[in-house]
Amino acid sequence: MKLFVKTFGCQMNEYDSARMIEALRLSGWEPTSDMARADLMIFNSCSIREKAVSKLMSALGRAAAVKRRRPGTLLAVTGCTAQLQCDWLVKRVPAIDLVLGPDRYAEIVALVQRAQARQVRVTDRVGVDEYDFLDAHPLQGEPGVSTFVTIMKGCDNWCAYCVVPAARGPEVSRSAPDVVEEVRRMVGAGAREVFLIGQNVNSYAGVKGGFPALLELVAGVEGVERIRFTTSHPKDLGVELARAMADLPAVCEWLHLPVQSGSTRVLSSMRRRYTREAYLEKVALVREHVPDMAFTTDFIVGFPSETRAEFDESLSLLRAVRYDAIYSFRFSPREGTRAAGLPDDVALEEKQERLAILQAAQAEITAERLGGHVGQVRQVLVEGGSRRGGGQLAGRTRGNITVNFAAPTEGEGEGVGEGVEMGVEVGVKVGDLVEVAILGAGSHTLEGELAPKE
Repeated sequence: MKLFVKTFGCQMNEYDSARMIEALRLSGWEPTSDMARADLMIFNSCSIREKAVSKLMSALGRAAAVKRRRPGTLLAVTGCTAQLQCDWLVKRVPAIDLVLGPDRYAEIVALVQRAQARQVRVTDRVGVDEYDFLDAHPLQGEPGVSTFVTIMKGCDNWCAYCVVPAARGPEVSRSAPDVVEEVRRMVGAGAREVFLIGQNVNSYAGVKGGFPALLELVAGVEGVERIRFTTSHPKDLGVELARAMADLPAVCEWLHLPVQSGSTRVLSSMRRRYTREAYLEKVALVREHVPDMAFTTDFIVGFPSETRAEFDESLSLLRAVRYDAIYSFRFSPREGTRAAGLPDDVALEEKQERLAILQAAQAEITAERLGGHVGQVRQVLVEGGSRRGGGQLAGRTRGNITVNFAAPTEGEGEGVGEGVEMGVEVGVKVGDLVEVAILGAGSHTLEGELAPKE
């Protein structure tokens, strides 16, 4: 039996898809990348933005055509859109056999079996004390060099624009022993970098001492070379986390700290529960402990009632922090959120103009930040061949910047070279930590060459 899975949205969805594939594989399903050959098609959906839902509906149209050609093929939709818009999905695409919300992934094998006889819709919640995380059981080499590990699900913040609390439910922290054991399995299967994920990792409560204590436990797992995490809510970031990032060598100098707006009034309307000044104090706190911290963030422009002067506050905050990169979006109302009931009173043309101004300002800062690496040597975790091709390899710095560099030209095997040239040991393989001399900077990436070993 062939299984096809398509994932939309965030890292949490990618993690969930991998766990569902593992569970189904243990019951006899064989993953395939060819939807036309699949006996079961799963679309793991995202509803955070309208574009993700549009992509899902286009994909479901193609999947329904596969079902018409191959009667008996099962079609399932999981994820946030499944949770929030179950009836709408089935009405739009009657060919769907299974609609499954995130709270019930642990039951996927049994529910797929039920769906073979009749349409199944399972989107009811389970209690916080009853939630069951799907454990990872990867095959050797399957996690890749860098892998996600979920430490919690859900969110209790109810920001005005966000559907996550409605889609994912309340916060549930995974036990620290379970997290650590999964990290061990991932490292044993070949991972070198662990990416801890949750809707708000700073509020993790699965061990005494919270998230900083969990970081220390994960850093103690043999074979873990690097640790990253996302997402961090600024209101929950304190000195304990800043100290942990400074004191634990495996924790990378990169922090995604979503701000959303630089205006205290807009932040209040968004229900973010911090001010502009408090956010800047958090940034200063982290830089006090880790001076070379690379920051990334999220911005929303054109939130209801945002004035041009308040947008300018976002622009000035961006320039004050000097992020390495940002993720920026025009506000669009999402059904089921408080902001959907507010007047969407910023014209589309104005939203587009503000977004363009913000992105242009960040492009200048990114170029300056990347240029600062030229002439330096950076540690790079080799992830594989560069997207640019040409025999280059690619990996990321501790600050989460992609570096492309020439692959060794001698030797056999993917990404492997042998021999010594100009003092450089050129044998390099995926998963290696190498020193790369940075020779140039592009708009988002760096270029380099292997640095001579002393």
